Amino acid sequence: MAFDITTVAGQGTENLDSGGGSLPFVRILQDLSPQLKSQKDEYIEDSKAGDLMFAKDQSILPQPVRVIPCYTKSIYTEWVPRSKGGGFKGNHPLTIVNNPNYEKGRERQYDEWLGENELKFTTYWFVLMERNGSWEQAVIPFTSSQLRISRKLTGDINKFRYSGMDVTPPLFAQSWELSAVLETSKNGDDYYNFNFAEPKVLDFEADEAVLSLASDTYNSASDTPLLQAQEKPAMLSTEAPF
Repeated sequence: MAFDITTVAGQGTENLDSGGGSLPFVRILQDLSPQLKSQKDEYIEDSKAGDLMFAKDQSILPQPVRVIPCYTKSIYTEWVPRSKGGGFKGNHPLTIVNNPNYEKGRERQYDEWLGENELKFTTYWFVLMERNGSWEQAVIPFTSSQLRISRKLTGDINKFRYSGMDVTPPLFAQSWELSAVLETSKNGDDYYNFNFAEPKVLDFEADEAVLSLASDTYNSASDTPLLQAQEKPAMLSTEAPF
């Protein structure tokens, strides 16, 4: 039986803004990530910078890995500065910028603060990830220089339309190949960033089961508060060096 795409028209795209059991994270390992340091508890043997790590089981994913975006949301995460010991403090809606303790550009042009703590604008993409012949739920966080990739993916998704159909495609109309690519910052530092390529339109008949699963993932993600207290994201050294 073919998947009825009209029942999910536009689903997942309502949070697409080009400006911007718990689900496991997919992160890129960088040169300073503890997973690369043999003396650290987080050490993963044979891991290297540019690897994609699946936090659910601390495994390294083969690249590229095919993913289906299902839901996206942007929030602010609050952190104690590294110079004061670091650590996650909480999540905030985007309206936190109206708080009287909010400040922008204190130390760098685009840094953001809430009192003495740092704020990081973060976009989370809830996806289905193909692994070992099946689809698993995962979350890909984008912050700092990674936000540019999130905005590009948003733009590419927004451009897609079904041929010959007057139906707004859902966010999960296509699957993508996810990998990590080497980039260089304005300061000359090398780091790895996300890359999405080779979009593939899901077929209403052949992919009916995964389209249904993607719709279920959208509903569970959008109906559940993003990142419960027990889902505190570890502040790994997985970001670009700026």
